[in-house]
Amino acid sequence: MNVSDMLSVLNDHGFTDESSIRKVEALQTAIWEVEGLHPWPWLETSANLAFDGTTGVPTNWSSLNHRATLRVRDLTNNARVRPIALEAWEDQYASLDDSGLPQLYYFEGMNMHVWPTPAVGTVIRCRFMQWSPPIDDTTLESAILVPKYFHKGLVCNGALSALYDMEDDSDLAVRFDTRRDKAVALALEALYKRQYDAPDAIVATDPDDWPLIP
Repeated sequence: MNVSDMLSVLNDHGFTDESSIRKVEALQTAIWEVEGLHPWPWLETSANLAFDGTTGVPTNWSSLNHRATLRVRDLTNNARVRPIALEAWEDQYASLDDSGLPQLYYFEGMNMHVWPTPAVGTVIRCRFMQWSPPIDDTTLESAILVPKYFHKGLVCNGALSALYDMEDDSDLAVRFDTRRDKAVALALEALYKRQYDAPDAIVATDPDDWPLIP
């Protein structure tokens, strides 16, 4: 559904007197709320991180709409870059100014830091879950990350719940919130299992099996 189609759904429920801005805001909130519920496969993407040689924060980080990291790999040296908590990094390693082959990444605030600081030209691929970009009343279906099969169930029902709640109609707000929750359960069943060709393999990723980092 295009956003204009979603607005028509809201209008069909009697919200013709609400401004387009308010209704788009409700749809946007519903989209981001759904994206925050689970590590949905349709949020997965990847990007090559670039570095200026002076800091471990990628120079293109702010453009990624990053929500959560899945895997990080140094393509220049063909090696995994492993996660570490900021507190553990501070306790175990020396200086933020260290440079060399990237081995670890951690988060400080909303920014990823790669340690040691990669040299200019180092290419690190980050596979991550993203937040979708903002919508407006002209946004097309193809620009919405939520799969089209669940636009009404996940997005419209979430927006309707918010709009009814804004009008103090708690009964209808709860009804459409319940419908949204049902759509979430259906989406979990339908979208997580993407192949029935063979059983999924279980790969051991116990930290005790990781190579030691000097």
